[in-house]
Amino acid sequence: MNPTGTIGIILLVAIALISYRGFNHQIFFDQYKFHVSEILVKKKYFRLVSSGFLHVGWMHLIFNLFSLLVFSSNLEYLLGPLNLLVVYFTSLVGGNLLSLLIHKSDGSYSAV
Repeated sequence: MNPTGTIGIILLVAIALISYRGFNHQIFFDQYKFHVSEILVKKKYFRLVSSGFLHVGWMHLIFNLFSLLVFSSNLEYLLGPLNLLVVYFTSLVGGNLLSLLIHKSDGSYSAV
């Protein structure tokens, strides 16, 4: 196994800090979660990215951070730091666009 890459660690820390803030501040959590009507009606497209940094609880956060830690070091080694970021954010936005397409007629749908 290759040593953990810098980008993976930066993502891990950012996700942990943002999720922790969301755990403790419901208004913050609500402002940045994926919410169909906020994205489609109010044009808050940043939620397509910000929702990927929020989690609903400690187990959700820990499992995702562990998964990121396990896979990011090898991916960063194989792809390089910039390409890892491209894959990470393309997957994040692509997954949220798919959710938006599936739930476009349900304005109350939200997720993280």
